[in-house]
Amino acid sequence: MEYFIDPQKKYVITDDLSIVRFENKLLVISPNTANWMVFPSELHIDILKAFQQEKSIEETLPHYIGDEDAVQEVVTQLEAKRFCTKHVISATEGIRTLHLYLTNKCNCSRERQWIMNYPLRKFLNLWKIMHQLAVTI
Repeated sequence: MEYFIDPQKKYVITDDLSIVRFENKLLVISPNTANWMVFPSELHIDILKAFQQEKSIEETLPHYIGDEDAVQEVVTQLEAKRFCTKHVISATEGIRTLHLYLTNKCNCSRERQWIMNYPLRKFLNLWKIMHQLAVTI
């Protein structure tokens, strides 16, 4: 399935992002919109920051000649995660629910199998019992 994105599209990305390093990946978290993305390198963060300055895809691409795949990865995550929402999550909204969204081909990958095996499953089961949460993956 093809998906067309206007090259003049500008993304409105919140300023309150937290970037966390975890197992050689960079986790970008937007706490006010309850959203997150995972990137493999600082290059992806630089591209994200360019979009954060409200530069269009067309304006951003010339600065990343040779790294077009990285730009595409950032745009893909912005679109797939609907990361540019302005909807702010209230402190009580969804308080008894934890949602994990596995994206970018995770459904059939070894990463998904590993995630759903011991480490995450053990953590989620414990969290579920302790906090009486509904957990969806």
